[in-house]
Amino acid sequence: MIDSVTIDWRIRIMSDFQDYLDKCTFCTDSFMSYAFDGDTELATTLIQVLLNRDDLVALSCEAQKTAVSLNKESTFDILAQDTEGNLYDIEIQNRIQSNEIKRARYYSSALDTKSLNKGSDYNHLKENYVIFLLQGPIFKQNEKPIYHFIMKEIENNKGLEDGRHILFVNLNYKFGYELDDKMNDLKYLFNDLNESEPDKIWYTSFRNKMNLIKNTEGGRSKMELKYNSIFLKGENQGKEKEKERRTIEIISNCLKQNLSLEKIASIAVISVEEVKQVIKDNHLDHN
Repeated sequence: MIDSVTIDWRIRIMSDFQDYLDKCTFCTDSFMSYAFDGDTELATTLIQVLLNRDDLVALSCEAQKTAVSLNKESTFDILAQDTEGNLYDIEIQNRIQSNEIKRARYYSSALDTKSLNKGSDYNHLKENYVIFLLQGPIFKQNEKPIYHFIMKEIENNKGLEDGRHILFVNLNYKFGYELDDKMNDLKYLFNDLNESEPDKIWYTSFRNKMNLIKNTEGGRSKMELKYNSIFLKGENQGKEKEKERRTIEIISNCLKQNLSLEKIASIAVISVEEVKQVIKDNHLDHN
Protein backbone atom coordinates (compact mmCIF):
# COMPACT_ATOMS: atom_id res chain seq x y z
CA MET A 1 0.00 0.00 0.00
CA ILE A 2 1.34 3.44 -1.00
CA ASP A 3 1.23 5.98 1.82
CA SER A 4 -0.20 9.49 1.39
CA VAL A 5 3.21 11.14 1.60
CA THR A 6 4.46 9.10 -1.37
CA ILE A 7 1.30 9.95 -3.33
CA ASP A 8 1.70 13.65 -2.59
CA TRP A 9 5.36 13.46 -3.68
CA ARG A 10 4.43 11.76 -6.98
CA ILE A 11 1.69 14.33 -7.67
CA ARG A 12 4.18 17.15 -7.06
CA ILE A 13 6.72 15.54 -9.39
CA MET A 14 4.08 15.10 -12.13
CA SER A 15 2.92 18.70 -11.72
CA ASP A 16 6.49 19.99 -11.81
CA PHE A 17 7.21 17.88 -14.90
CA GLN A 18 4.23 19.28 -16.82
CA ASP A 19 5.32 22.83 -16.04
CA TYR A 20 8.89 21.95 -16.99
CA LEU A 21 7.84 20.31 -20.28
CA ASP A 22 5.60 23.25 -21.24
CA LYS A 23 8.56 25.61 -20.89
CA CYS A 24 11.11 23.41 -22.66
CA THR A 25 12.73 24.68 -25.85
CA PHE A 26 15.46 23.19 -28.00
CA CYS A 27 17.86 25.27 -25.91
CA THR A 28 16.91 23.35 -22.77
CA ASP A 29 19.84 20.97 -22.30
CA SER A 30 17.86 17.84 -21.44
CA PHE A 31 15.22 18.50 -24.10
CA MET A 32 17.77 19.10 -26.84
CA SER A 33 19.85 16.04 -25.98
CA TYR A 34 16.71 13.86 -26.11
CA ALA A 35 15.40 15.53 -29.28
CA PHE A 36 18.66 15.32 -31.25
CA ASP A 37 19.83 11.88 -30.14
CA GLY A 38 19.64 9.72 -33.26
CA ASP A 39 17.76 12.37 -35.27
CA THR A 40 19.85 13.07 -38.37
CA GLU A 41 17.08 15.20 -39.91
CA LEU A 42 17.28 17.73 -37.07
CA ALA A 43 21.08 17.78 -37.26
CA THR A 44 20.99 18.24 -41.03
CA THR A 45 18.62 21.21 -40.79
CA LEU A 46 20.74 22.84 -38.10
CA ILE A 47 24.11 22.57 -39.84
CA GLN A 48 22.71 23.45 -43.26
CA VAL A 49 21.18 26.69 -42.00
CA LEU A 50 24.08 27.72 -39.75
CA LEU A 51 26.69 27.11 -42.46
CA ASN A 52 24.44 28.19 -45.35
CA ARG A 53 25.17 24.96 -47.22
CA ASP A 54 22.37 22.73 -48.46
CA ASP A 55 24.83 20.02 -49.54
CA LEU A 56 25.58 18.93 -45.97
CA VAL A 57 23.73 15.84 -44.80
CA ALA A 58 24.11 14.34 -41.31
CA LEU A 59 24.80 10.61 -41.35
CA SER A 60 24.74 10.15 -37.55
CA CYS A 61 23.81 12.19 -34.49
CA GLU A 62 24.48 11.33 -30.83
CA ALA A 63 23.74 13.23 -27.61
CA GLN A 64 26.04 13.43 -24.59
CA LYS A 65 28.86 11.57 -26.35
CA THR A 66 31.99 11.24 -24.23
CA ALA A 67 35.56 11.32 -25.54
CA VAL A 68 38.97 11.42 -23.84
CA SER A 69 41.63 13.78 -25.15
CA LEU A 70 44.97 14.46 -23.44
CA ASN A 71 43.79 12.58 -20.33
CA LYS A 72 40.77 14.88 -19.96
CA GLU A 73 37.25 13.63 -20.49
CA SER A 74 34.96 15.73 -22.68
CA THR A 75 31.24 15.31 -23.21
CA PHE A 76 29.84 16.69 -26.44
CA ASP A 77 26.24 17.94 -26.13
CA ILE A 78 25.46 16.90 -29.71
CA LEU A 79 27.97 15.06 -31.89
CA ALA A 80 27.07 14.70 -35.58
CA GLN A 81 28.91 13.35 -38.59
CA ASP A 82 28.07 14.09 -42.21
CA THR A 83 28.30 11.86 -45.28
CA GLU A 84 31.88 13.03 -45.91
CA GLY A 85 33.01 12.05 -42.43
CA ASN A 86 33.25 15.63 -41.13
CA LEU A 87 32.41 16.06 -37.43
CA TYR A 88 30.16 18.62 -35.73
CA ASP A 89 30.13 19.33 -32.00
CA ILE A 90 27.07 21.41 -31.08
CA GLU A 91 27.19 22.90 -27.58
CA ILE A 92 24.29 24.59 -25.78
CA GLN A 93 25.46 27.40 -23.50
CA ASN A 94 22.61 29.25 -21.80
CA ARG A 95 25.10 31.18 -19.65
CA ILE A 96 28.17 32.63 -21.34
CA GLN A 97 31.31 31.94 -19.34
CA SER A 98 34.72 33.56 -19.51
CA ASN A 99 36.40 30.41 -20.86
CA GLU A 100 34.16 29.76 -23.89
CA ILE A 101 36.84 30.56 -26.47
CA LYS A 102 39.49 28.33 -24.87
CA ARG A 103 36.86 25.64 -24.33
CA ALA A 104 36.00 25.71 -28.02
CA ARG A 105 39.69 25.30 -28.86
CA TYR A 106 39.93 22.24 -26.60
CA TYR A 107 36.78 20.66 -28.03
CA SER A 108 38.17 21.11 -31.52
CA SER A 109 41.27 19.16 -30.46
CA ALA A 110 39.05 16.50 -28.86
CA LEU A 111 37.21 16.06 -32.18
CA ASP A 112 40.53 15.54 -33.96
CA THR A 113 41.58 12.94 -31.41
CA LYS A 114 38.27 11.14 -31.82
CA SER A 115 38.36 11.14 -35.63
CA LEU A 116 41.92 9.85 -36.19
CA ASN A 117 42.70 6.22 -35.49
CA LYS A 118 46.02 5.22 -33.95
CA GLY A 119 48.71 4.97 -36.63
CA SER A 120 46.62 6.83 -39.25
CA ASP A 121 48.17 9.51 -41.43
CA TYR A 122 47.32 13.10 -40.46
CA ASN A 123 45.96 13.67 -43.95
CA HIS A 124 43.04 11.45 -42.95
CA LEU A 125 41.81 14.14 -40.57
CA LYS A 126 38.39 15.39 -41.66
CA GLU A 127 37.03 18.88 -41.16
CA ASN A 128 35.57 19.54 -37.74
CA TYR A 129 33.11 22.18 -36.58
CA VAL A 130 32.68 23.29 -32.98
CA ILE A 131 29.41 25.23 -32.77
CA PHE A 132 28.47 27.08 -29.58
CA LEU A 133 24.81 28.10 -29.39
CA LEU A 134 24.79 31.06 -26.99
CA GLN A 135 22.06 33.19 -25.43
CA GLY A 136 24.01 36.37 -26.16
CA PRO A 137 27.02 37.71 -28.09
CA ILE A 138 30.51 36.32 -27.57
CA PHE A 139 31.82 39.84 -28.29
CA LYS A 140 30.18 43.10 -27.25
CA GLN A 141 31.46 45.08 -30.24
CA ASN A 142 30.34 44.58 -33.86
CA GLU A 143 27.62 42.18 -32.81
CA LYS A 144 26.71 39.56 -35.43
CA PRO A 145 24.43 36.51 -35.43
CA ILE A 146 27.36 34.18 -36.16
CA TYR A 147 31.12 34.46 -35.75
CA HIS A 148 32.79 31.79 -37.90
CA PHE A 149 36.51 31.35 -37.26
CA ILE A 150 39.17 29.49 -39.22
CA MET A 151 42.97 29.61 -39.01
CA LYS A 152 44.49 32.38 -41.15
CA GLU A 153 47.95 33.83 -41.75
CA ILE A 154 48.15 37.27 -40.13
CA GLU A 155 49.94 39.39 -42.75
CA ASN A 156 48.25 38.19 -45.95
CA ASN A 157 44.99 36.80 -44.58
CA LYS A 158 45.68 33.44 -46.24
CA GLY A 159 43.65 30.55 -44.88
CA LEU A 160 45.61 27.65 -43.39
CA GLU A 161 42.98 25.17 -44.63
CA ASP A 162 43.60 22.78 -41.74
CA GLY A 163 39.90 21.91 -41.54
CA ARG A 164 39.15 23.45 -38.14
CA HIS A 165 36.08 25.66 -37.70
CA ILE A 166 34.76 27.35 -34.57
CA LEU A 167 31.39 29.09 -34.60
CA PHE A 168 29.82 31.24 -31.90
CA VAL A 169 26.10 31.72 -32.54
CA ASN A 170 24.08 34.42 -30.78
CA LEU A 171 20.54 33.03 -30.57
CA ASN A 172 19.31 36.33 -29.12
CA TYR A 173 20.48 38.39 -32.08
CA LYS A 174 17.99 41.09 -33.09
CA PHE A 175 17.40 40.85 -36.83
CA GLY A 176 16.24 43.78 -38.94
CA TYR A 177 13.25 43.77 -41.29
CA GLU A 178 14.71 43.65 -44.80
CA LEU A 179 16.68 40.40 -44.85
CA ASP A 180 18.21 38.26 -47.59
CA ASP A 181 17.41 34.55 -47.78
CA LYS A 182 20.38 33.54 -45.60
CA MET A 183 19.44 35.95 -42.81
CA ASN A 184 15.78 34.96 -43.05
CA ASP A 185 16.71 31.31 -42.63
CA LEU A 186 18.83 32.15 -39.58
CA LYS A 187 16.04 34.24 -38.08
CA TYR A 188 13.58 31.35 -38.38
CA LEU A 189 16.11 28.89 -36.95
CA PHE A 190 16.92 31.10 -33.96
CA ASN A 191 13.20 31.51 -33.29
CA ASP A 192 12.63 27.75 -33.50
CA LEU A 193 15.45 26.98 -31.08
CA ASN A 194 14.02 29.42 -28.52
CA GLU A 195 10.33 28.54 -29.02
CA SER A 196 8.39 26.37 -26.55
CA GLU A 197 5.16 25.98 -28.57
CA PRO A 198 5.26 23.54 -31.52
CA ASP A 199 2.68 25.46 -33.58
CA LYS A 200 4.95 28.51 -33.67
CA ILE A 201 7.96 26.64 -35.09
CA TRP A 202 8.91 27.26 -38.73
CA TYR A 203 11.12 24.33 -39.74
CA THR A 204 9.14 21.11 -40.23
CA SER A 205 11.73 18.80 -38.64
CA PHE A 206 11.86 20.91 -35.46
CA ARG A 207 8.07 21.33 -35.29
CA ASN A 208 7.44 17.61 -35.72
CA LYS A 209 10.01 16.64 -33.11
CA MET A 210 8.64 19.02 -30.50
CA ASN A 211 5.13 17.77 -31.20
CA LEU A 212 6.31 14.19 -30.77
CA ILE A 213 7.93 14.89 -27.41
CA LYS A 214 5.29 17.20 -25.95
CA ASN A 215 2.05 15.86 -27.41
CA THR A 216 2.39 12.08 -27.70
CA GLU A 217 2.32 9.54 -24.88
CA GLY A 218 5.55 7.87 -25.98
CA GLY A 219 7.46 11.12 -26.27
CA ARG A 220 6.20 12.45 -22.94
CA SER A 221 7.00 9.19 -21.14
CA LYS A 222 10.61 9.15 -22.30
CA MET A 223 11.04 12.82 -21.48
CA GLU A 224 9.54 12.25 -18.03
CA LEU A 225 12.10 9.52 -17.33
CA LYS A 226 14.87 11.95 -18.25
CA TYR A 227 13.30 14.65 -16.07
CA ASN A 228 13.05 12.32 -13.06
CA SER A 229 16.70 11.32 -13.39
CA ILE A 230 17.67 15.01 -13.47
CA PHE A 231 15.46 15.72 -10.45
CA LEU A 232 16.95 12.89 -8.41
CA LYS A 233 20.47 13.87 -9.43
CA GLY A 234 19.83 17.46 -8.38
CA GLU A 235 18.27 16.31 -5.11
CA ASN A 236 21.32 14.15 -4.32
CA GLN A 237 23.68 16.98 -5.23
CA GLY A 238 21.72 19.27 -2.90
CA LYS A 239 22.07 16.78 -0.06
CA GLU A 240 25.83 16.53 -0.66
CA LYS A 241 26.20 20.31 -0.66
CA GLU A 242 24.21 20.59 2.58
CA LYS A 243 26.36 17.89 4.17
CA GLU A 244 29.51 19.72 3.07
CA ARG A 245 28.18 23.05 4.40
CA ARG A 246 27.32 21.43 7.73
CA THR A 247 30.77 19.84 8.04
CA ILE A 248 32.46 23.20 7.45
CA GLU A 249 30.22 24.80 10.09
CA ILE A 250 31.02 22.08 12.63
CA ILE A 251 34.77 22.34 12.07
CA SER A 252 34.68 26.13 12.24
CA ASN A 253 32.81 26.07 15.57
CA CYS A 254 35.18 23.44 16.99
CA LEU A 255 38.21 25.50 16.01
CA LYS A 256 36.79 28.48 17.89
CA GLN A 257 36.69 26.26 20.99
CA ASN A 258 40.34 25.28 20.42
CA LEU A 259 39.51 21.59 20.16
CA SER A 260 42.17 19.20 18.87
CA LEU A 261 42.05 17.94 15.29
CA GLU A 262 41.42 14.43 16.59
CA LYS A 263 38.42 15.62 18.61
CA ILE A 264 37.07 17.61 15.66
CA ALA A 265 37.40 14.56 13.40
CA SER A 266 35.43 12.52 15.90
CA ILE A 267 32.64 15.10 16.10
CA ALA A 268 32.46 15.65 12.32
CA VAL A 269 32.70 11.87 11.66
CA ILE A 270 35.57 12.28 9.18
CA SER A 271 39.30 11.58 9.29
CA VAL A 272 41.92 13.99 10.65
CA GLU A 273 43.33 14.36 7.13
CA GLU A 274 39.90 15.35 5.85
CA VAL A 275 39.60 17.91 8.65
CA LYS A 276 42.94 19.41 7.61
CA GLN A 277 41.80 19.57 3.99
CA VAL A 278 38.53 21.31 4.91
CA ILE A 279 40.47 23.86 6.98
CA LYS A 280 42.84 24.51 4.08
CA ASP A 281 40.20 24.67 1.33
CA ASN A 282 37.96 27.05 3.29
CA HIS A 283 40.71 29.19 4.87
CA LEU A 284 39.48 28.50 8.40
CA ASP A 285 41.44 29.99 11.29
CA HIS A 286 43.62 27.34 12.89
CA ASN A 287 46.43 28.08 15.31
